Amino acid sequence: MKKTPRIIVTAGSTRVPLDEIRFITTASRGRTGIQICRQALKMGWKVTYIHGQDTLLPVKTGKYLKLVQITTVDDLVKAMRKELSLRRYDAVIHAMAVSDFQQAKIRSGKVPSTEKKWTVKLKPAPKVIKLIKQLSPETILVSFKLETGLSRRELIARAKKSLEKYHADLVVANDWQTVRQNRHRAVLINKEGRVVAEKQGKGSIAREILRQVGKMLRRKK
Repeated sequence: MKKTPRIIVTAGSTRVPLDEIRFITTASRGRTGIQICRQALKMGWKVTYIHGQDTLLPVKTGKYLKLVQITTVDDLVKAMRKELSLRRYDAVIHAMAVSDFQQAKIRSGKVPSTEKKWTVKLKPAPKVIKLIKQLSPETILVSFKLETGLSRRELIARAKKSLEKYHADLVVANDWQTVRQNRHRAVLINKEGRVVAEKQGKGSIAREILRQVGKMLRRKK
């Protein structure tokens, strides 16, 4: 009997609370992540979709889709720990734009607009991607590397460093300039450091990521 792949897809962004009302976040709404989720569901894969509060969601739900909403990096850590301890996942496709920093101290209530100055101190946030292979070494990890204004060679070089650092099986290297101009281009690099594909457009990128994951899963059998 053919086994149905089960994957986690993270999408959107996390928030960094400053007080009870205000927060810092990124521009990501999870457009790449939602494409990956939709394509995987079309392929009959089981998807746990971990998403931020303002993230795009699938139109249709069903028995093969589980939605997990998070807000902060700490929420994402808890969700990832819970999911990877509950069951075995074949792959984690970590497309979420996770905050690298978090507020050292959250102000209580709402800071009055009459304040003359508000100094915000940030501290490094936990690296969720680092946690994934620690919790589930056999799970295929797809990481994303976003840079801005780099040459193709520089982008690939930085992506390879990230690949090695987090023990990912595939890294998707993106340049913010193409993302924000709606002509998203991505370079996919495998764990041997070889460029295996270059795609343009979120749908095309999503399909290629899943194709590469499928190939890795078949090799494991």
